[in-house]
Amino acid sequence: MLRLFQKSFLRIMNKLRSLVVRKQDHGKMLTMHLEKTLFHQTQKPEVPAGYVVRNYQEKDYWQAGMLYIKSNIGFCDIEYFKPNILPDAHKLIVNENTGVVVASWFAAQSFHSNNVGRFEWLVVDKSHRGKGLGMAIAYEVTCALAQTDLGVLELNTFKKMKSALSIYAALGWQDESTV
Repeated sequence: MLRLFQKSFLRIMNKLRSLVVRKQDHGKMLTMHLEKTLFHQTQKPEVPAGYVVRNYQEKDYWQAGMLYIKSNIGFCDIEYFKPNILPDAHKLIVNENTGVVVASWFAAQSFHSNNVGRFEWLVVDKSHRGKGLGMAIAYEVTCALAQTDLGVLELNTFKKMKSALSIYAALGWQDESTV
């Protein structure tokens, strides 16, 4: 019952956010693919002091949901993706001092193909950006995908998201239009 209330409230918050916040034009969407050999050459980044990477737990639903809404990505229905999320592939970065979730992502098998793994819904709280958290969490999701037997690994992002693009490129992700 609590989950239903939380989900409904998050949907309402998302609707209000979309009414209040000017619609952002993120520009052209890009699809990127990963060749596993390129990733395996990447050194694991250190998680900055004061933060810890851990698996998502059911108790994190509210904090993770609010993180997506605050980031202007919008409501991420984790329950929708849950059947396809790969084992131990929904990670959070938590501020050790406050226990607050400051970053989230997950890797999922595509709903459309059993051979496709997807890097989904990466978000880092605005007040914690520029500290290496994006690279740390992107490495973790890429690692989870690279360890699967899935033949195609992909993510979608926007051309305007320059810092995200540089992180993905450093991990071996390639824009499909340049491959």
